Amino acid sequence: WSCPGTVAESACHSSNVCLSTHSHFMFQHAGTEKSVFPLPEPQDLFQAAQVKFEDITKDIRKLKRDLTACEKDVHKVCANSSEEHLQPFQEKMEGFISDQRITENEQIETELCSESCVSDYFGSKPKAGEKEVAPSHVFMLWYEFCNDFKNTWIRQNKNISKEREEQGLAASLAPSLGPITHTHTHTLT
Repeated sequence: WSCPGTVAESACHSSNVCLSTHSHFMFQHAGTEKSVFPLPEPQDLFQAAQVKFEDITKDIRKLKRDLTACEKDVHKVCANSSEEHLQPFQEKMEGFISDQRITENEQIETELCSESCVSDYFGSKPKAGEKEVAPSHVFMLWYEFCNDFKNTWIRQNKNISKEREEQGLAASLAPSLGPITHTHTHTLT
C-alpha cells in the first residue's frame, strides 16, 4: 500500500499497523454488512476543521450577557408582580436560569480547554516559531489520515468479502470434489 502523498510516511506506517491490528479484531465481521468503519468519518473531521474557536468564544460571551439581562428582567417582573400572579413564572424562570448557569459554567470550562486540549489529545506539536497548534490544522491532518485509511479499509473489506465468497463456493463444492485445504492470508493492497 502506498500513500498518495497527502499523509506523512509515518501516517502510512500507522495506517498499515492500524489496519492490520483492526482486521484482527474485526475479522468476524470483515467483508460483511456488519463491518463498521473503526475511525471517525473523514467528513466529520473536515467539518470539525471548519470550526472557529474564536467565534464560539464570542457566542458564549454574548449568551452570558443575554442570560444576565434575562435574569435582571425576571427579577424586575417578580418584584413588580403581586404574590398571586408570581407562580409558576418565578419558579420556572429560576429553574431555567439555574440550568443555564450550569450549562454556562460547562461551556466556560470547555472554552478554556478547547484549543490546547484538541492539539494535546491528538499529540500535535506547534511548528517552529508558533506558540500553539491550530485545531483546524489538527483536524485536517486527521481528516487526511482517516480519509486514506477509509479508502484502504473499503478496498480491504471488498477483498475479504470476495475471499469469503470464494471460500463459500469452494466449501459448497467440496463434498463432490473431495478434501480441499485452504490457506488464509490477508495482505494490504
